[in-house]
Amino acid sequence: MKNIDQEKERFVRDFEDKFKQHVNSMELAEFRASDAVFRMLNLKPGNTPNSLWGMICFCQDKDYFYSFSQENFVSFYVRKTSGAEDPVDQCICLTDLNCKFNLPEKHFTDFMFPERKRTLKGFFLDEKKISHYFEFMLNKKAADVISNFAVKESD
Repeated sequence: MKNIDQEKERFVRDFEDKFKQHVNSMELAEFRASDAVFRMLNLKPGNTPNSLWGMICFCQDKDYFYSFSQENFVSFYVRKTSGAEDPVDQCICLTDLNCKFNLPEKHFTDFMFPERKRTLKGFFLDEKKISHYFEFMLNKKAADVISNFAVKESD
């Protein structure tokens, strides 16, 4: 447990130094979106198509989704033999994108799909005012997390 706390403290310190934002809290999340949204946000999916694991960092002025470079043994081997680029950390500022969040609509079949309680729906508008949708799959109830997305002014 001590190592995990030390790693968390180190991550927060590095994040705050890099982004000049005080981290209020963090949530582990899986970002799910279409290929088009990934391209638009300059994100590369992880080992699963249309999916990327990372941390939602709720900061004093802005909120971010930060994904650590990910690689398993097989992808490491394939990358080394093919000469592909090393994996990199990825980050988007959710506040600068003016993302809006909501919970999935309640449905009478929700009892059969408990993961819906952990799903947080989001969208942003591009420069042509077209909506682009994504979702976060959280480790806890989305209703407990959505309030962390305080209304913040983007620059």
